[in-house]
Amino acid sequence: MCAKLAELASRADPLCGLGTGASAGETATALEIPLALAQSYLLMAEERGVLCRDDGPRGCIFFENFFVG
Repeated sequence: MCAKLAELASRADPLCGLGTGASAGETATALEIPLALAQSYLLMAEERGVLCRDDGPRGCIFFENFFVG
């Protein structure tokens, strides 16, 4: 599951080539699962160091974690 979430979070924006991240809603839609389950999976992936989150103007968006060394 963590690999799927990392893939979703690292999708590149065609205009700038940077990762767009993934919200719980986008994750739920992409994986065809309930919103609460998507949020739970995203938080699990964050706890495991696979994803990191940004609480900003777009809401809570999860990105692939490049800070783990």
